[in-house]
Amino acid sequence: ASSRRVHAVVLMQLSICVIMMFQCISLIETTHENALEGKPTTKSALEYQEEKSESNDNTLQYHDIPSSESIPLDPINEKLPGVYTNGCCGIGHRLTRVVPTILYANNASKKAYIFWGDVSWSTLFHDTPYVQSIGSDEFRNTGKNDTVIYNHVPPNWPNFAKVNFPITNTTYDKYVERPWFHSRSLISVLVSMQESLSPLALSYFDPIHDQLRGAKKESGAVTMCVHVRQGNNEVGDWEEKVWRHVSVDELLDGTRASMEAFVRSRKAHKSLVFVASDNADVRPWFEANVPNNWNVLKPEKVLPRPENGVWFGDSRANEVRGSLNQTMQNEILAETIAEVFALGECDALWIPNFSTFTYPAIALTKAKENPVFFASVGDEGYQFHEMNSLDTFQT
Repeated sequence: ASSRRVHAVVLMQLSICVIMMFQCISLIETTHENALEGKPTTKSALEYQEEKSESNDNTLQYHDIPSSESIPLDPINEKLPGVYTNGCCGIGHRLTRVVPTILYANNASKKAYIFWGDVSWSTLFHDTPYVQSIGSDEFRNTGKNDTVIYNHVPPNWPNFAKVNFPITNTTYDKYVERPWFHSRSLISVLVSMQESLSPLALSYFDPIHDQLRGAKKESGAVTMCVHVRQGNNEVGDWEEKVWRHVSVDELLDGTRASMEAFVRSRKAHKSLVFVASDNADVRPWFEANVPNNWNVLKPEKVLPRPENGVWFGDSRANEVRGSLNQTMQNEILAETIAEVFALGECDALWIPNFSTFTYPAIALTKAKENPVFFASVGDEGYQFHEMNSLDTFQT
């Protein structure tokens, strides 16, 4: 009898393994190419997913947000008409439209349906009870009672660019959509999105998250995130955005000095820095210029940046997405969405210049009650100011 039980357990385990293998194969592609050379990446999403399954690591948590900082999303009434939206351009532009739209739909107990024509929503996220990826036909053929929001924020979404509020003379002033930083329901939308990242997105996100999580477990260590948005001399769109016309060396010197002050204030003896930037020289600069007892996080998978222009941008930018096949486009946006959420995983976040890319990271860092530092630029170079000292928004 004992032998039969052992055989039964072994057969059950083998069955589970086979089922999981076929589920993974049906969800993701098994081959991903290097964005410039067309060669396989160091590790495919399938290989990565299999490694995570084999490690049987159930200790990972993707957020440490106090319950007081989020409100559970409302159940969806499937009988109600849906809220449909699309998106374009860079990931920051897309998310500043789609996240408020998901919240808008949920407040009405409706499901949000998302159509992204170049890289589908389902490439980056699993469907959830609140959000579903759709194709072009479904987006074109919505019902007469459905709400359709074309690449924009939903009705009545507050935008402080249209009202007067105190000027701080820091990068914080450009972040005019302040509900991002004060809506507990919006935090729940972000958490739901992070928890539904696809295997492809997780193949970029998890190695970063694991390193940050590991560093946090060490006594006397701190983790620090920074995002530097420069642009790549693209025409039109970039030319108008003067906040991207920066002296990178001066910006980096000021950011490092602020980080050093933060480390001293925490009496930390070890630090890990995660750098996200569209400028390929920024991470190497940190590697060469931080103190000896600091480490700069090295993502497991890194894609090259375009020599000119941007992979994804608005219609006025010299977008070079046309040179990419579909697999390459998927990889690039998967890496990008992973960085969006990874920036919200540190003990502190630095925002030396404005980018819509960092709305989610600022919101998540603040919700975790960790400091966010915004830059001002004056005669003494870059100075950084903690968000709580700047924020005068009243709920």
